[in-house]
Amino acid sequence: MMSPSTFAIIVAWNDREFLPELLASLAPAPAEDLQVLVVDNGSDDASSAVVRERFPHVAWLRNARNLGYAHAVNQGWRYARGAWGGEAPADRFVLLLSPDMVLTPDAVPRLRAALDAQPEAGSSGGVVRRAFRDPSSERPFAEAVRSDVIDHAGWAVRRDRRFIARGAGSLDRGQYADVGAPFGVSASFGLFRSSALEAAQLPGGGPGAGGLLDPALSPAAAGADLAWRLQLAGWPAAFAPAARAWRFCGAQAASDSAASSASSVIPPSDRWLLAAKNETLPSLLLALPWLFASWLGRAWKPSEAFAPFFVLAGLPSWRPKRRAVRALRRAAGTNLRSWFR
Repeated sequence: MMSPSTFAIIVAWNDREFLPELLASLAPAPAEDLQVLVVDNGSDDASSAVVRERFPHVAWLRNARNLGYAHAVNQGWRYARGAWGGEAPADRFVLLLSPDMVLTPDAVPRLRAALDAQPEAGSSGGVVRRAFRDPSSERPFAEAVRSDVIDHAGWAVRRDRRFIARGAGSLDRGQYADVGAPFGVSASFGLFRSSALEAAQLPGGGPGAGGLLDPALSPAAAGADLAWRLQLAGWPAAFAPAARAWRFCGAQAASDSAASSASSVIPPSDRWLLAAKNETLPSLLLALPWLFASWLGRAWKPSEAFAPFFVLAGLPSWRPKRRAVRALRRAAGTNLRSWFR
């Protein structure tokens, strides 16, 4: 039997209310072209029974306990590579999805078309809008309000190395139809070329090392870290603005632009760690004025004030990762610095 060209990896933990919506939105994809894999982090809400009854074609990996998002994604990556005979050919793809997503029927084909049109790109992403559920409804998820408020349209990076979700909180008026590619795509809605992931993955051999995502980082930071490593390995991102999805964001009004976004969930210590791991020494020295200016402006927050010191204290754990990142580097530092605005 021929292995599927694309594996959709979904990490779940007590997401029974979300998963049916997401899996139903993936149903239009040809079965021989897409294998959906749910990596369950020890859920106790009977989500596996619900999924197996309604979506018997979905593969399911269950952990006895919650190992964290990054560990689960890495498990899914190893599963996909095993199905591909232990290799990562250029015509195979990994679709990373958050369980609280709902995709339009043509979202995956549009992401794939963007990669087909740009063979030098290692990933492609689209525009994610926010959906808001009504807790008073008998079917709060099925009857959710699918708004025009953008959740993210890929990562941008500022000079102080803060990752910002492009467009977060703004109304989608088609302003991203003619906008260039982002620095990287989100790991909650992104299609990745398997050969690019192979080139950017971290080697094993130490605690928290190995695989696509770094378990030492928060989920959003781990996705940003992967985007940075792909750039370093010479695999830029592509952008498919017509590929759309919605993400459930709680019970706020659809016009509430203050709802949390992907740009606000990377902890300050992780922001410093991303720079320490991935920057060349010259680039890091050039970035220090921006890093410290940003830090001083936010030092009244305890999480910001102590962030650089947490990174220094963790020097023994992240130095081996920095060496591993340096080994996969293919892109010139000057090319990457043009992204930091």
